[in-house]
Amino acid sequence: MTQKTSGLSKHAVHRMLEQPSSDFEQVANFYHDMNTSFARGKEAWLTLMMPPMARKMVRMSAATLTQQKRAADLLRRTFQIVLADRGPPPGQNRPDADSGVGKRAIAYSIANLLFRVYFWAHNVIMVDTIARNIVSAGIPFDNPAFASRADRVAYRYYIGRYWLSQQAFARAHRHLQYAYDNCSANCKRQKRVALVYLVVAGLPIGLLPTPELLTLMDLDIFLPLVRAIVTGDFSEYHRHLEGSRAWFRRYEVYLTLKMRVDLLMYRSLLRRTFLLHRDSSVSQQSKGPPYLPLAAFHVALAMVRGDSDSVAVDHSACDAWDMTDTEMLVVSLIDAGLVRGYIQHERMLLVLDGRDKQRFGFSQPSGIRIAVADDNDSEQFGS
Repeated sequence: MTQKTSGLSKHAVHRMLEQPSSDFEQVANFYHDMNTSFARGKEAWLTLMMPPMARKMVRMSAATLTQQKRAADLLRRTFQIVLADRGPPPGQNRPDADSGVGKRAIAYSIANLLFRVYFWAHNVIMVDTIARNIVSAGIPFDNPAFASRADRVAYRYYIGRYWLSQQAFARAHRHLQYAYDNCSANCKRQKRVALVYLVVAGLPIGLLPTPELLTLMDLDIFLPLVRAIVTGDFSEYHRHLEGSRAWFRRYEVYLTLKMRVDLLMYRSLLRRTFLLHRDSSVSQQSKGPPYLPLAAFHVALAMVRGDSDSVAVDHSACDAWDMTDTEMLVVSLIDAGLVRGYIQHERMLLVLDGRDKQRFGFSQPSGIRIAVADDNDSEQFGS
């Protein structure tokens, strides 16, 4: 006997899924009818058919922003129906049965499809709203009855990308690390894409990938950037970034790499300048705290602000950058926690923390964490 729910038959849903339709409106209208039946019925087969039909609709919505908005509206309605469901309890979720499957069992599947559409439509702020709704509804993340491994990987991937878009690099890195680590080795393309964003989230906070990993995952395009960060070579960093702009823009990370990594390179340059000055200065062998004349860092800055293809320095650039700018830059590094020390303004010295004889006050960038309000992933995202 054909199973029906409020006029919608299981056979009709299967037929629509198998039909190689290119008409988005036809699929969207059919999905709208499914939503209507889904809101009224309790049949397990319909709950299980919602995600595959939603995936088909989302794939077909990629062409235009109007279609993406329509798909998002329909998926959001599904998501609301899912959250409103109150039964059965988790222990009774049996996806292979015709009854007893709670609608919340597909919460993460629908949420991930919503996330995909929101990123396509550049409406990423809605990712935060959906994630908070899931947590507020108490839908567990680690229970396989509610989220398969693929669902969990996709969910953390999108949450990581959301935080990357908000420039919260440490939080983004935690979620993207989970996605990369738990993505099956058989899903090579997805794992590589996760690594792209994981690398981008790590660079501004000093979490640098190994050359071996980048080569293994065919991401050698990052190697010149990593080398430039380590050495503080601004010219090489930005030359490579501009030369590969099209590739980085395709992943929508170009501006992040352009605007948010300079501070870390300034730290690298300051550290290299200090080490060179220490090795060449007899006075640094005394028992006092380590220090660096700001004038030495000013010269180093003038060199990297010039043309690295020759020894000549761009004096017009140097004229626009004076010692006050250099002092303020060092203050910014101290305020950001990248350097431990203080400025002795009268003598124009950076006095470093001498307690750590290994780092000389240069904090490990990945250990720096600037607290923000409500910075609690376990409360906000259930992970």
